[in-house]
Amino acid sequence: MTAYKPLEHSLHPPRHHTFRTDMPPIVYLDQNHSITLARARHARDKVEHPDELVAADAIWKAATYREIRLPLSMAHLVETARAGGPGYVR
Repeated sequence: MTAYKPLEHSLHPPRHHTFRTDMPPIVYLDQNHSITLARARHARDKVEHPDELVAADAIWKAATYREIRLPLSMAHLVETARAGGPGYVR
């Protein structure tokens, strides 16, 4: 009898499992990068480095053409909402 190895088992999906290949990849960004994307779209003068603008434009283009998906997490939305709330000082 072979001993069960949970880690090894979890690294290999069952043979019958199939991955969807018809959907674009999901790209999760840290909140600071999401903010840079928003600035590149709505306040380009607030992006500090020109290379960040180039990268942001490429990411926006890929998302627009549905080559990637950029989900927002609820935690990011809550944190962003708090940042502009009453008493916020930057």
